[in-house]
Amino acid sequence: MVEILTQLSSFAHGNADLHGFPPVLQFHCHDALHTDKALLQNSDLIWIDNQVWDVALNIKMVSMLQQAPLKKHALIVDFASFKQ
Repeated sequence: MVEILTQLSSFAHGNADLHGFPPVLQFHCHDALHTDKALLQNSDLIWIDNQVWDVALNIKMVSMLQQAPLKKHALIVDFASFKQ
């Protein structure tokens, strides 16, 4: 998970530990548009909670992901596309 707010990233770490999630879940605190390409390349699931993003930010994110070296069967899930 990539989260721009440090406190939410910390909460996610603690919540995963509390509920015994395996260490394959990784949480990173930074801007999703600047996600490390190696992190994307090793991800099986990219979950985008973009319900409150404006159209311009959504377009930037899609553009970044289109150019990213993703796994062949990686799954990308987002909320905004459903409502638009």
